[in-house]
Amino acid sequence: MKQVADLPAIFARYVEADGVLQHYIFENAGSDEAAARAAILACVPTIDATGLGKLASRQINRAQFLGSWCPQSEETLVFNGSIQLSDGRFHTSPTYDEIGDQKTGSSAFSRSGEPCDGGDYAYAFAVTPYGLKASHREIQSMFSSVMEIILPRDEEAVILDWASPTLVEVAPFFRHGAQWWGVFLFTIQIPRLRKLIVIAGSTTD
Repeated sequence: MKQVADLPAIFARYVEADGVLQHYIFENAGSDEAAARAAILACVPTIDATGLGKLASRQINRAQFLGSWCPQSEETLVFNGSIQLSDGRFHTSPTYDEIGDQKTGSSAFSRSGEPCDGGDYAYAFAVTPYGLKASHREIQSMFSSVMEIILPRDEEAVILDWASPTLVEVAPFFRHGAQWWGVFLFTIQIPRLRKLIVIAGSTTD
């Protein structure tokens, strides 16, 4: 298993826009849980190897992975709440493409569940404590491009969600997110391509 050092440029653009999620890609990777654990150990700072060996994962489907900010399991981001747009009115659950390049005002939104519940990749990608430095249209474009790489629709994939209160104990890196924003740790294995992706996220204000 070999980690890809030079990721596609879209990941650098996401980081430049203050994206919080960290993405890692491995090639020639196994398709079992042992390979997923080895990849996590190579990527996540402050993680305890012994604790990781005892950590439980759960297999989730595409809809659970994407979560409430991508409710149709497509690559369409939806603002899960109400937001004031340039017409001065509050709009409920508009798509990011519908918001487009408009300047936005006040907003109220929510993420279902508790910080350590897992899932909700779309929320974690698009919503950060200080907001992404990009228009909603560009955020949608970045999201679609990243999804094509990490979870292509024409490939079978195994998605494991490792988020839990126990994860916070195993890796102090996740303690900040457990305060309120969220704890995110996924592995995606695409057996035919022998590709393995690790996604990790934790932050606070």
